[in-house]
This record gives sequence, C-alpha cells and structure tokens, in this order.
Amino acid sequence: MKKILYLFFIFIISSNTLHAADFQWTKIVTTVDKATEFYIEKKSIKKVGKLHFYWLMANYLKHEKDDDPSVNSVITSNILNCKTSEIKTVTYASFDSNRGKGSINTEIIIPDEDINYFDWNYYSEETSLGMVIQEVCKIQ
Repeated sequence: MKKILYLFFIFIISSNTLHAADFQWTKIVTTVDKATEFYIEKKSIKKVGKLHFYWLMANYLKHEKDDDPSVNSVITSNILNCKTSEIKTVTYASFDSNRGKGSINTEIIIPDEDINYFDWNYYSEETSLGMVIQEVCKIQ
C-alpha cells in the first residue's frame, strides 16, 4: 500500500512541474553572499505520516565560476523528514529566468534519471536549506 501511495504522489508531483511557476511563492531566506534566494509554496506543503512533501524554488542572483549562466532559477519537489532534517529531491526543473519563468532548460524526475541521486541529504539549522526545513516543518 505504501508503494502505491508513493507512486501516486510521484505522478502527481511530476505532472504539476509546469504549473509550479504559477504558485504563490513565499520567500524564506537569502544566502549570506546574496547569491541565492529560497522560496516555498506554503499551500503545497502536505504532511503524510512523518514526512512533509513540498515545492521549493531557488533564484540564482549571482552565478559562480562553474555555474551554468543559462540557469537562473530552479523548482524542485521534495520529501522532508523533519525529525532528521533530511531532504530528498523528487523532481527538478531549471529555468532561464528568475522565479521559474522563461524556458525550461532541464526537467528531471530524479529516481527515473539515476536512482543513485535519490538520496537523503542532511542540512543543519545554520544553512539556508536548514532554515527552509524549519519553515516547512512548522506546517502540521
């Protein structure tokens, strides 16, 4: 039953990537170097058991040396374990303009692309994504 629910959720998330640019984004944090802004779509947050499912948008305000200059924002759908502060990214879409606008450069369903990338990633409270985690976990 859990597998069926999980597959259904993956389908719902992946079918909504194109609509994600129309979400009502709430800014959570800007990195210390002011290179990236992180937003969440609060209405998208769903708690299922011990996990939270949500959409995240990152705007790239400054590009670093090895960054792709054509990627100015990304939208991801994620699974969050609030007890361990770990995130799994399910889908990833990159855009050539900020705020998920413009043309899509890349659109990936992570487990389909390479299951090795579908891992839990830990973020401490002091990091920008740690601050995003704290905000998402407030939603019950």
